[in-house]
Amino acid sequence: MVELGLFDTLVPTASILTIFSLVSYILPKREVFGLYLLIWWAASVFLSLTNPFFEFEGQWGEKDGLGIGALVGFPAMNLLILLGWFRVDPSLRVFVFQKIKIWCLFAFNIYRLDGLSIVLPFWFGRVPAYLGIQMIVLDVVIGATAIGWTWITFFRGADALSDEWHRDVLWFWNSLGLYDLVSAYVALVMNYLGWGGPLVTQPAFSSVGFHPVPLIVLFQAPIAIAIHLLMLTSMDQIVQKQ
Repeated sequence: MVELGLFDTLVPTASILTIFSLVSYILPKREVFGLYLLIWWAASVFLSLTNPFFEFEGQWGEKDGLGIGALVGFPAMNLLILLGWFRVDPSLRVFVFQKIKIWCLFAFNIYRLDGLSIVLPFWFGRVPAYLGIQMIVLDVVIGATAIGWTWITFFRGADALSDEWHRDVLWFWNSLGLYDLVSAYVALVMNYLGWGGPLVTQPAFSSVGFHPVPLIVLFQAPIAIAIHLLMLTSMDQIVQKQ
């Protein structure tokens, strides 16, 4: 296991704050949806703490395919559940469009500032170059600018996004944030299958599956992906409803 210093503290803290914020707001209004998110988080914590799928002996082991399947398949499964639920349940769409304030969608992404805690481990070679650069640059950019979006929409509401210029910038921001997250999953699968791509498993191969990294991979990143997709595809409805 690779020790990542401050990162090992910030990620569990951010994860607890995330689920507390989500459940405390959603559960009283949408019990089943709130309970689903809580179960999803609890399963992610269990997998992160127990690490049941990986061997991590410096090479891909027999069990590591299951580990990659969990790190990629579990988030994908839950994203598909969210997508299907959102499409077939009109009351959930109404709840998301009307009850979840737009500034909350931006505020969720502030957690990505935890990429700053990777600077020293990256400098001393304890984090794969691709992941280190991506977390330090893209995650921090998205997290820092999320503060600005949160500030603007908190004080001005959805009206702040009514003009075309803000919409264009927001489209770019969401696209960049989505690329930042999805590309890491793609690179991980490519590495495992031997299809090339940027290395995400060296030199810190063991950190990919050990706590607390899976907390991000299994829960926080998929929720952020869902938020980016929501804003890319439904911003008109969100602005109109709010």
